[in-house]
Amino acid sequence: MYNTFKPIGNMVQLIDGRVFKKNQKNLWEDINTGVAINEQTLNIMISSASFSADASGGGRRRTSTPAGPSTSLSALFDDIVIVDIIVNTFNTNRTIITTEGPLSLRLSFSGTRDSGTIRAYKNDVDIGNLRMNSGSTTWSIPGTFDNGDQLKFSMQTPELGTINFDVAVENLVSPVQTLDTFNISN
Repeated sequence: MYNTFKPIGNMVQLIDGRVFKKNQKNLWEDINTGVAINEQTLNIMISSASFSADASGGGRRRTSTPAGPSTSLSALFDDIVIVDIIVNTFNTNRTIITTEGPLSLRLSFSGTRDSGTIRAYKNDVDIGNLRMNSGSTTWSIPGTFDNGDQLKFSMQTPELGTINFDVAVENLVSPVQTLDTFNISN
């Protein structure tokens, strides 16, 4: 027979990635599909080899799906709204989360740009800047980035002309991956 497992709490994640949450009717509901099951069915799913192990091994070994390389940010970047031409205007640090080796990043620009300087910061250290003009379309950020590195940007402009453009932060691993897009405006 089955070794029964009694879920503790109100959420359970199966080895195949499905997540069930206890609803108000005391049933377990798949949070992605909305399908509700009773606790006995959930116990069988958790305890049964067909739900929790690799069937090709007779149900004796756990499945293991190798995770592919991935890169993301801890949160989306804040937009930068320039209110003073003398002071750098910053957005907030974001942590790079990656299973890939050292990353090369670039910025891609679209929208209305006058002159100004965008700066990149790695772990709160200024690592380079680009003096922008209306023809600036991309900038490879100096250096490389690893898992856990913090990244943020600042913008300074000599005048409050018309500034309203989007900045895409891109990971240059093939194929190029856009991690986030934020806006710089005044």
